[in-house]
This record gives sequence, C-alpha cells and structure tokens, in this order.
Amino acid sequence: RSSRNSYLTAGMRKQAPAIYKALSTRTADLTASSKEVRDAVTADLEAVGFEVSYVSVADPREMTEKNDSDKIANSIVSIACIVRDGETQCRLIDNVVVPTNESA
Repeated sequence: RSSRNSYLTAGMRKQAPAIYKALSTRTADLTASSKEVRDAVTADLEAVGFEVSYVSVADPREMTEKNDSDKIANSIVSIACIVRDGETQCRLIDNVVVPTNESA
C-alpha cells in the first residue's frame, strides 16, 4: 500500500480505481495502436473527472515512447493524473505491462 494513499480523501479513494480500470480495459486488445490507447484512456478518465497529465506507451526494454501507429503488444502503459475533491488534489500514477502478442 502506497504512503500516498494517506493523502487521498474518501471521495478520491472511490474515484481512484477508475485509473486501473481504464488502463486494463484499454490494453486488453493487443492489436490496438499506441495512439488509440492514449486517447481512449485519456477520454475515459476525463469523463469521470480526472485531469490527465500524460499517458505513455513505451518499449519495456528501452523505455522509449512508441510511435502512434505502433501496436501496444509488448509495452508498458503508464499514466499520471490528478484527482480532485473540493479544494484537495492529489497526483496519482499507475501502469500496466502489456504482454507480447505471440500470434501477431
């Protein structure tokens, strides 16, 4: 459990699972492009009140950003976003490792 969780209000704690849900849902299709995933994760989270700072789709070895047209198989998808509850805000980060698509 992250020590940052102590900064979250009860409302923020209820919102936070949306981050992992967006990441896991949008990375399920290994043939999706990096741009499709970046755009979809951003849209999903902005729709529920997050301010998205960035969504990264990177090569897991080099940690270089993948091109927009590259497929997401064999990548790390990371996000940084801000969640707010009244005057309180907190920056949250998360990531998922997307496996290699052996059949592609």
